[in-house]
Amino acid sequence: MKKILILILTLTLLFGFSCNKAEETPVLLANDPQLLSTVSVSGKGHMSVEPDMATLELVIEKKDKLAGKALEMTAETMDSVLKKLTEYGIAEEDIKTSGISVYESWEYDENGERKGKVNYASHQLSVKIYEIEKTGEILDACINAGATYSYGINFGLKDKMSYEKELLKLAVQNASERADAIAEASGKTIGEIISATDGTVTIPDITYHPTNDMVFEEAAESAAPTYSSQMYAGTLELYATVEMQFEIK
Repeated sequence: MKKILILILTLTLLFGFSCNKAEETPVLLANDPQLLSTVSVSGKGHMSVEPDMATLELVIEKKDKLAGKALEMTAETMDSVLKKLTEYGIAEEDIKTSGISVYESWEYDENGERKGKVNYASHQLSVKIYEIEKTGEILDACINAGATYSYGINFGLKDKMSYEKELLKLAVQNASERADAIAEASGKTIGEIISATDGTVTIPDITYHPTNDMVFEEAAESAAPTYSSQMYAGTLELYATVEMQFEIK
């Protein structure tokens, strides 16, 4: 009887130990990367495109001993500039106030000596232009209407999202081609995609800054200039990257 009990106890212990070992053994699926030969690559997408939108930054600024008078003069000039923009077909939703300021400052004579304090009032406008070939012409018209100077002009794209999607497609295509080349050199072929991660997408604007603000102010105070500000937007260089891992067989 004792021998039978010892045998039963021994079998129970052995069975329990076997179950614990089975639980500790990891189960690897057929598509687990630990069972696959893989290759990891970086893909790059690149496009050169012409901008289809310009953003013009304008400032109307006036000065007077009285702050209220400076504001009144600025408002009058603003009306003239807005009227000119409307004549060029610029929609109201494409004109935005980007800043307003009123401040007091010293005024100086030609010798750099203080003459007294005056109040400045300024109104900053951001204007979107979709007929970018007219950007220079519109800038000239705004100066003649009384705009004091410009912070600069940005040339960019209206629908950046569509370009981002196209860039990512190009980057994935490039990654696939690179993986194919590596696999072929190794005597293998590409299988399924194991993983894919988007990297960076770069869609910059081209920005031009005026070199001399006083040229704009002098033009506004004189008769209409005989020149026309020619704008050459150039080409935008767009980039995207992805990181991908492929099975190789």
